[in-house]
Amino acid sequence: MIHTEVMPYIYITDIKYFKRNNVTSGSVLLLSNIKINLNKNLNLIRLPLEYTGKHHEYKESITKNKILIANQLITIMNVILEIHKTTNRENLYITCPDGLQAAPFIFMAYLVYYGKMKKEDALACVLSKNCDFFKDGILYYDILK
Repeated sequence: MIHTEVMPYIYITDIKYFKRNNVTSGSVLLLSNIKINLNKNLNLIRLPLEYTGKHHEYKESITKNKILIANQLITIMNVILEIHKTTNRENLYITCPDGLQAAPFIFMAYLVYYGKMKKEDALACVLSKNCDFFKDGILYYDILK
């Protein structure tokens, strides 16, 4: 089970975290189409970012995936920014099935785009929070600018 605070009020989690814990407030940015039962008080935002299948095989050609993901990143980054800048400061859970690839990648992209970090520094920052992130290698690292 993955549950890592990467920034105040922002967590990277896997889907199992919600099955095992009674999370009752905050927003969940779910980067998958997987059906999940959440507490009715949670704000669920579903923005699927499923670019690999089981065992990380690519669903499409790498070039096509890079274009699709780059376009999706802008929308996802704006959603995170809107949630994070609200004054009520509820927790934001960035969630993907295993919590090891898509969710940390999205947070890393957030650091690059809005934190103005170099992608190498953003990667080091994310890995300093949990060394299991990207344990099978990082996909699409080169689309971050």
